Amino acid sequence: MAPNKNKRQQSVTLVDVATRAHVSIKTVSRVINNEGPVSTATRERVLKAIKELNYYPNRAARSLASSRSRVIGLLVPSIANPFFPFIILGVTRVMHEHSYDVLVYNTDIAPDRSRKGLKLLAENHVDGVIVCSVPGIPDDELGALINKHQAAVLINMVLPGNNAGVVRVDDAHGVKALVEHVVAAGRKTLAFVTNPTDKFSTRERLNAFREALRSHHLPVDEALIVRTPNESEKVYAATQALLQARPDVDAIICYNDMMAASVLRVCMEMGINVPEQVAVTGFDNIPLTDLLKQSLTTMHVPKLELGIKAAELLLDRLNGDSTVGEIVITPELVIRESTPNAPGPRGPQPSSGW
Repeated sequence: MAPNKNKRQQSVTLVDVATRAHVSIKTVSRVINNEGPVSTATRERVLKAIKELNYYPNRAARSLASSRSRVIGLLVPSIANPFFPFIILGVTRVMHEHSYDVLVYNTDIAPDRSRKGLKLLAENHVDGVIVCSVPGIPDDELGALINKHQAAVLINMVLPGNNAGVVRVDDAHGVKALVEHVVAAGRKTLAFVTNPTDKFSTRERLNAFREALRSHHLPVDEALIVRTPNESEKVYAATQALLQARPDVDAIICYNDMMAASVLRVCMEMGINVPEQVAVTGFDNIPLTDLLKQSLTTMHVPKLELGIKAAELLLDRLNGDSTVGEIVITPELVIRESTPNAPGPRGPQPSSGW
């Protein structure tokens, strides 16, 4: 009987590779996992056999044998936000250097998707997780979800009583530096445009804004604290309403650069001169900040470094070292056209890296 041409080809196994290369199964395993002493000639022979047989290691079997999947999970709130691709790049760069793959799960800033993502990653037995900004989930529930993982690192989050590692920006320092900058230019009626979430960085930046006003003996007017979803048209509408109701506002500190871009558009379309009438600042120093019609004063956050540090901290924890609990990165002031050229340090420009 003629062979069935449609019959699926049987999977190539480790034994097949060992037979073709005339070595033991253990030697093939050492080459694949880059472990143990193997001569150059033997390694080349095994790699040649792998290529000829089109062999792909069985990840599930390797995971059972070593208790490691060599995969970690990365949970991000929005890949559409220019802030997070740099973090993804930093994490993947480090993990790939250490022979780990990275599963990226985008939550779209939805609490239910965050819950699903953390559960899904745990069910797929990733070795550890890196979690960025998860709003809308109570700390105790989020802590329980994260504790399902062998090792975890949080970016720009702090969970009281949780053993996860933390890599975060010094949000308070950044906002206070921005307030100091515009106050030094003579501004006295400051507004703050932020998001309505309860996440750690939102609380930190808002509290720092209030503290900075008090330290300069300026009133804290809650009517000048605008909470709006981080969506262009909603930020636009909220800012327009603010400036119509309070034409005395002479500076607007924004939670991030994307919000600040919408604020600049409102000012331009309302005929408000920036920075002569209203100074505007952002936070993060994402790529668009120096490409706007009026370049944006902001705080430079080394986003790539955040990802790199988070990956390195996770690797430490996967190797049993939890000595370092928290890494705090200080942002730097970048003065551009959206604020008066008041005295103050000039932070790194885009050419110095993200």
